[in-house]
Amino acid sequence: MLPFEPNTRFHLPPNLNFADGPFLAGEGETNLSLVRPLTTEEKTALAGHRQKYFTALDRFQLRKIMGQNFIEWKTFVKELQDPGLRHRGELMLQANRLLSNYFSAAKAWIDHFTRHYVRTFRKTEAVDALKVFLDQLGRTKREFALFEDLRNFTQHSGLPITSLSIHAGQDSKAVTIHAQPERLVAMTGGDPRNWEKSNLKADDPSIDMVALLPEINRILHFDIGGFLASVFGPDLIATHDFYVTLNQAVQEAAPGTKIAFVEFAQSTTNPKAFQIMIWHPTSDVFGDLGISVTQAPDGVNVTVASAEGSDLGESSTVKPPAANSDESVRPAGFPTPSDGGPPTA
Repeated sequence: MLPFEPNTRFHLPPNLNFADGPFLAGEGETNLSLVRPLTTEEKTALAGHRQKYFTALDRFQLRKIMGQNFIEWKTFVKELQDPGLRHRGELMLQANRLLSNYFSAAKAWIDHFTRHYVRTFRKTEAVDALKVFLDQLGRTKREFALFEDLRNFTQHSGLPITSLSIHAGQDSKAVTIHAQPERLVAMTGGDPRNWEKSNLKADDPSIDMVALLPEINRILHFDIGGFLASVFGPDLIATHDFYVTLNQAVQEAAPGTKIAFVEFAQSTTNPKAFQIMIWHPTSDVFGDLGISVTQAPDGVNVTVASAEGSDLGESSTVKPPAANSDESVRPAGFPTPSDGGPPTA
């Protein structure tokens, strides 16, 4: 239940029956307009759409957290490169803190989605498809392999950044932030199993984290994000359309307001008093998730947007390959999430 401004005006239909709720409404800055009660069909569908939306939001919000952590890293590097700024404090500590935050959010996002994926497809041939995709990614893109090994190193062995230097010129500053393989390998006892994804060796060149992290971020957002959006996105089309239709009804009746659901509870002691309970559903499922899914003649187009403010360039479009495509990591007859049982949180 939300508080209202003292001068809030409530536009209620005549002969209002509290039992007809929840009601579709439009909320403005100083007014609340009831549009109509939800229909029986809408009330029945609402619970299922809410579950799908919040399950997806929980997974994809971790992607946003990862993106925000990357923005903090980029801001830190840009500030170091600014010739007009003087830097104080423990810069190595700050660099390792920001990198650790990014690695933790990225790993959590992959782990959460992996568990969700396996639960969703556990009774289908597709259950191993995400693992196959991630394994392929590690073999074909060394940046991702380095991410996996460096994340594990950060979690279990030590801090990855071993040197940070700033070389100031008259009008610019060059910043290097490196991880030295010799030291990394030594800190894991020289056991190659700790670097089995990237096959890192002690005599490898130093790892330039300023150059590496944007490439890792691109892979996580577009390669992995694209795969997951192409799998789970199409199953959310009906949910997206459900909320869009409700919001259109609100905008037609009360333009410029925010969609809301409203319920009334009459006081048991005062027949003239009642409580108003209001909550705000989404009006754009795919916008909240940072993806776009549209029907196409030969399938579904899935567009993965860049993280807000992360300078990844334009969106990347992923079209789910045909079931019989040799390029697909999915087995033939790859099901939609609803075919494999309802997604579980």
